Amino acid sequence: MRKLLILGLISLLTACGQAGKSGSTEAEKSAGAGAKPVVGDTAVFKFSRQGYVEGKVQSIDGTRYKMMYGQSPQTVDAVDVYPLPKPEAKVDVRPGDIVVAHRRDAYWPGAEVKSVNGDVIEVQIIAEGDIVNVPHEKVIKINSAAVAEFKQYAQEVAFLKAAKTGRPHPPSDYQPKAGQRVVAEWTDKTWYIGNVVAASPSKAKIKWPASFPESQLTLDKVLPYPAPAASPKANDFLIVKQDSENQSFAYAQVTAVNGNSVEVKLADGKTRTVKQGDFYVVN
Repeated sequence: MRKLLILGLISLLTACGQAGKSGSTEAEKSAGAGAKPVVGDTAVFKFSRQGYVEGKVQSIDGTRYKMMYGQSPQTVDAVDVYPLPKPEAKVDVRPGDIVVAHRRDAYWPGAEVKSVNGDVIEVQIIAEGDIVNVPHEKVIKINSAAVAEFKQYAQEVAFLKAAKTGRPHPPSDYQPKAGQRVVAEWTDKTWYIGNVVAASPSKAKIKWPASFPESQLTLDKVLPYPAPAASPKANDFLIVKQDSENQSFAYAQVTAVNGNSVEVKLADGKTRTVKQGDFYVVN
């Protein structure tokens, strides 16, 4: 009888041990589901303020990943590298969450979740404002620091969208002449200081201080420089001269007017004071 009891106890302990091993394996599998990519894996990593891209892990040095995006090597912090989601993976997100979502090819831009409907997640791309529907396996939750950066970027995008609904206008009787310095529109709503090479009643040829090719512009895209005196009001949008004349004018919003100086807020939230001659009102 005693022998039978001992054999039963051994059998019970063996069974418990096997169950414990099975439980550990499942826990390890669960933990491994979110494991960091290893050398040779294709992963999604931070590439710019706009979003992330897919690339192959070339090497890992501590907390730094060397990634290959096309033919371009990139070095990225480990916290900004994510495994490529597996087919039919499910992601736990809610409206208002900031994520990265697959858009096209290897590009995963920052986006805000608008709704979750079964297998479809509706997101709004931060950079372009487009609304797209993507499956769960095309959405990645990102770390809190990355979320904060995308929220800041979203504020800047919204600021510039509002600022660029208008444009600066030259005086109604303005006619540029060869040899004059001007501020002109290099590309859509991007303004630089330049010099007039030649002018007609309807157009002006502009030479830029940077290495841009000369531009033939209609006169609505050419402003006298320095700017004529203006009387902006609080909340008006402006374009303002930056520290270097080779930089494009920055969009800004008036926060206060003090005589001939104007306090403004830039898209990134920084503030500065500008004086008459260095800004144009956008309307």
